[in-house]
Amino acid sequence: MQKLQQFYVLKFNSSRLKKDNYNINITIQTARKNEELISLGDNQVLRSIRKIKGKDIDFEFINQLFKDRRRLTRRRNCIENKQKILQIDKDIDNLLFIPEYVSVVIEKHSHYRQMIKKKLTINGKKYIRLLCGAGNARRNTVFFVQEDIYEELDNILRNGHNSLKITESKYNAYYALSNSATYSVSEPRVCVVPDKEIQMVKKVDWAIEQEPDDIIEEQEKELTFNLWDGMGICSPELAEKWAEDLDLDYTPCSFCIRNYFVKGMVCVFDFHKFSKEVAGKHIITDLYGNEVDTDNIDMIITESQFKLWKGYESWEHYLNCCKENDGRWGVTKFSPKEDKTAVFTNYQFLQVLNLNTPEKIEGICKPTVEWLDKIISQDSDYALLYLLGGLCDKSLNEMELDDFMDVFNSLEPPVRALILNRDMLGDTYIKTKLARYLNTKINESYIGKLLVNGNFQTMLSDPYCLCEHIYGMEIKGLLNEFEHYSQYWNKRDVDTVVAMRAPLTYYSEVNTLHLQNNNKVNEWYKYLYSGIVYNVWGKDCMLHADADFDGDIVFTSNNKFMVENTFGGNPITYQKKPTEKKYIDTKDLYKADLLSFDTKIGYITNSSTTLYSMLPLFEEGSKEHETILHRLKECRVAQGNEID
Repeated sequence: MQKLQQFYVLKFNSSRLKKDNYNINITIQTARKNEELISLGDNQVLRSIRKIKGKDIDFEFINQLFKDRRRLTRRRNCIENKQKILQIDKDIDNLLFIPEYVSVVIEKHSHYRQMIKKKLTINGKKYIRLLCGAGNARRNTVFFVQEDIYEELDNILRNGHNSLKITESKYNAYYALSNSATYSVSEPRVCVVPDKEIQMVKKVDWAIEQEPDDIIEEQEKELTFNLWDGMGICSPELAEKWAEDLDLDYTPCSFCIRNYFVKGMVCVFDFHKFSKEVAGKHIITDLYGNEVDTDNIDMIITESQFKLWKGYESWEHYLNCCKENDGRWGVTKFSPKEDKTAVFTNYQFLQVLNLNTPEKIEGICKPTVEWLDKIISQDSDYALLYLLGGLCDKSLNEMELDDFMDVFNSLEPPVRALILNRDMLGDTYIKTKLARYLNTKINESYIGKLLVNGNFQTMLSDPYCLCEHIYGMEIKGLLNEFEHYSQYWNKRDVDTVVAMRAPLTYYSEVNTLHLQNNNKVNEWYKYLYSGIVYNVWGKDCMLHADADFDGDIVFTSNNKFMVENTFGGNPITYQKKPTEKKYIDTKDLYKADLLSFDTKIGYITNSSTTLYSMLPLFEEGSKEHETILHRLKECRVAQGNEID
């Protein structure tokens, strides 16, 4: 698999900077000792900084340096080897340290305002705010860049888009896409098509926010649905090409993609076959009204994936800007070779089930108890599988000696001893260490981490239906409302599973999926060995806490105690609050950061858990019980607003 090269940047807490009046001097060695040096996966921002500074990186040379270092550390410990290792460390730092880029965790709003006003100075260089994406804001993190390269870097990251009105928080999020760590892949031939929004009447619990309590009542509401929000499709041939780019020994069926202002997920679907056998045409109209021959296209993305499409005159205009600014296509993640067959739940997935008898509780805990019992009972196979975890997924025959030794040396001594001699399992020291490891898992099981059949898979929206839209046909799709598809579960002859997505707040967010298995879906979805395909006619995204299809994952399980003990109910939704759009002034973007800091998502989730713990104290139907249920629905609304 292609290695995602890590680079080093400085990271500070704002209180640390304030003590030095936002002006500090520090070496990379001191930063490492202070734990103020972090690794970032290579991304467009780092590539652009290296381009500006004229710093070419020979990745093969870097890999060789790391190999040489590992080889020396396994040799006899002598002064000569130590000196060689120190020199290699210096060479690696010189190549991978990016002093122009700094991460700062904002602990107080006043610290941030001071840094904006005074500017941050590190080692005599002034730094100014560059970006703060949605994920960064949730962690109160802002990235700064040296002032002397800001203007050139900002021009590159803007990628030549025209001026347009947009909300500041969205612009922050879209601009910061260039900060996503990406594996580089070949440039695809792309077409962008309009979204499809339709209105459907659905029964929901509609929330109207007011003081002191929200009004939440069941209503039939006409709502707008974006059918493939964040999703596109790519050809099987492109998937194979990208698999080669990524040095994989399999072909993924979905990829999360990145480029300037482009974000989302594409799944593998043979739209060339669809155009010949179903549509009978290969000329379509793109988002800008231009005709495109899909026979010459590898990937079709939707309007929702091209975040700043209004800032460009055409897709060709965008591509020309990418060429000028060295915009490269990248992949942040992709489907695994095989989905896991078992997974640990979390407490949110359990507190929303109707596990109201000792038999049900014993039943859902049984697989975890049996698994722990086999390890505790001194079965060396189970013990090693537990201790090695994912390291067991790769055959020893497939590993190079250096790779094996790297893995072996990274293990703790008791694990290494057990690999070399299974009889060591009876050793007192080994038994004590194993018991200590297991105590962690046992304690975690008390708070809801239970072992069940199932896994997390990517959410996909019916790609057959998307092709009907692309080629101007009536939208029907292969799945009706309440119908879904999963090749993983079909291969196991499972037709009903529960689906849950965190953060999960209310009972109704446990979604029961009815899986289809017929010749037509198996033929058209044959490349989708991983992923849950949703129909476009339901309210599944609302049930999954307003999920979309830009790479969101969902937990599914056929565990009978989960499938048979759901409460059901309507999704809870509300009128989203509009935000003012305006022409962006970069000097004011920090104000949007301040509004996004100090997220209360964790607090709201913990509040809902406290409410669930109170429910058994009151009789069902009592005023107290009903009030708690109402409060839980309010938590769902508050959580949605916080995420928005």
